[in-house]
Amino acid sequence: MRYAILFILLLTNLSLSAQTFTGKVKGKQGELLVGASVVASTESKSTVAYCLTSDKGEYKLTIPKGKNPASITASYIGYQKKTMPFADLKDGMTITLVEGDFQLKEVKIKAERIKSSGDTLTYSVAGFRQGQDRSIADVIAKMPGLEVKADGKVEYQGKPINKFYIEGLDLMGSQYGVANQNISADKIKSVQVLENHQSVKSLRGVSFSEQAALNLVLKDDAKAVWTGAADLGLGYGDDFLYDCRLMGMRFNKKYQTLMMYKNNNIGKQLDNEVLDLAALLKGRTGSESGFLSMMSVAAPDLADNRYTFNNSHLVAGNWLWKTGKDSELRVQGNGFIDKTDMQDYSSSTYLTLADMPVIVEEQNVSNTRSEWKGEANYQYNGSKSFIKNNLKGYIDFNKSVGTMMYNGQRTDMMVKPHKRSITEDFQMSHTTAKGNIYNVESYLTYSYLPGQLLTIGGMTERLNLGFFSTQNEMQYKLKVGRHYLNNELGMNYDYQSIGVAMDEEAEKTNVYQLLRMYWSPSISFLFGKHRIGIKSKISYARQSYRESRSNHLWIDPAVGWNWKATVVSEFSANVGYANAPLMGRSIYDTPIFTSYRTQKVNRGKTDATHALHATAAYKYTNPVSGLFFNLRPSYNRMSGNILYESAMNGNIYTMTATDKEYAM
Repeated sequence: MRYAILFILLLTNLSLSAQTFTGKVKGKQGELLVGASVVASTESKSTVAYCLTSDKGEYKLTIPKGKNPASITASYIGYQKKTMPFADLKDGMTITLVEGDFQLKEVKIKAERIKSSGDTLTYSVAGFRQGQDRSIADVIAKMPGLEVKADGKVEYQGKPINKFYIEGLDLMGSQYGVANQNISADKIKSVQVLENHQSVKSLRGVSFSEQAALNLVLKDDAKAVWTGAADLGLGYGDDFLYDCRLMGMRFNKKYQTLMMYKNNNIGKQLDNEVLDLAALLKGRTGSESGFLSMMSVAAPDLADNRYTFNNSHLVAGNWLWKTGKDSELRVQGNGFIDKTDMQDYSSSTYLTLADMPVIVEEQNVSNTRSEWKGEANYQYNGSKSFIKNNLKGYIDFNKSVGTMMYNGQRTDMMVKPHKRSITEDFQMSHTTAKGNIYNVESYLTYSYLPGQLLTIGGMTERLNLGFFSTQNEMQYKLKVGRHYLNNELGMNYDYQSIGVAMDEEAEKTNVYQLLRMYWSPSISFLFGKHRIGIKSKISYARQSYRESRSNHLWIDPAVGWNWKATVVSEFSANVGYANAPLMGRSIYDTPIFTSYRTQKVNRGKTDATHALHATAAYKYTNPVSGLFFNLRPSYNRMSGNILYESAMNGNIYTMTATDKEYAM
């Protein structure tokens, strides 16, 4: 009896598991049909599974578990469609199609809007473009599964893309907003989405990515030729108005360039076109921000150009040379100059204080920005080895000036949040013939922020901030069958010098230092369509700030899982715990004005925050129906946050750190 039950359970399990059929599609004369469609359908003609034949005429059709197709249909242009019962399909079967003769009175040719081949989705620009669309970003925003954010960032299925290619080359790096928002849609034939894209060739199939890349495929008449655009918009209202653009570009297999100058005074934002849209990896700090920032006003719920009074100029140049079959050199530079005038009126009532003071502020502010940055990137991306060196620099001369009517009393305002930084990023990896991987990374950045602020009392606060950070890592990944054992050894060091002075008094300078050494073992498993990764970061951290010293031994575990359930459905989940030491700007305990009447005091003690995060995700991608869907619930809990108490001391709003902490 128990053997009968076991046999029934075995049959049930087999009937519920996915089935995969392989074979070939040929013509009557034995010719291989590349790109032929093989579709499994139900009796109601709804699609259960589909695939296209490879360059060898081979198909691989996977029927999801629990699905019972009624028929199989094979089709190819110029051949008669062939439909047969699903029960007749056998693994290894060759499907033969017969050439068809068709006589049509009228033929309408319509481009297929979305095509799928492996991990690549190809969107036809002609299939999505509408009359009002000018830039390629306008069209991308209409493509299912893709989204263009307000700052120009492109997301696929809810996650930012990791590369933005033009004809397979990375001309723009992380500043792809210039290309995205200025290349005309009529020059682009199609937009390709490269799912789960690993940009390093030697790591493909070894180190996995959950992010996609974007590739613009140009029309033939836009390749290897100089093209450009010149827009001149002039007008007169209360003032003389202008909105102009001059752009030139050339794209071929060995050289690419895009150069542009834009200006306007009609409220259009230009600085978002040169933002670094790609996220920094592995906790790299990037260019530090200081305590001061440009003055701002509350934005009304209107389009920017309805309330912004600006004079903006943007110049950007991007050049890429293929220096060899697998190597390239990219150079970028841009500058942004802007003067914006703002007005604001606000009233604040402090209910928890004695006599419930009311503060009425009316300000007129003029912001002047002058920001310049450059980048040089060399990369060798071979089948076994990868070398990248990226050098990046930034400098600005930003300034805000204005006047404030503070409870009827005139107050002058001024802030100079200047910043200079230089960053060096080096990476080298090698994959052996056995599939083992060696990887070395070194990241160094230095930022200098000499700031000035005019406070409500008429005194000038002077800040001199110096931030140095280096993050270094060695990695060895050992292949064991289909699985990988990984070891990472790293050392991070941060040195932060913070100096502050009021008017002509002597500057008070304090230094914060952080040394963190870690070992991070991990292992990844491949079980059919399941991928599991287990990782733990074991680190020793030493913090110091004046007399405050602390030593920590932390363990940060993380687990990830991914399951490609069907050709259209994918599940994933991640859970982890992380410890993050407080940096100098959160520890420094000398009172610092962060705005003309806001002062902040930290508690001068080294400490850390602790975060628990968990994310689950479901992604549905069906190019045939044009339906894309993603669901990504998440849970985050951070503890160790410093609790501040606030008080009005005369005209100054003071935030003082307490010894209490909170979780959120």
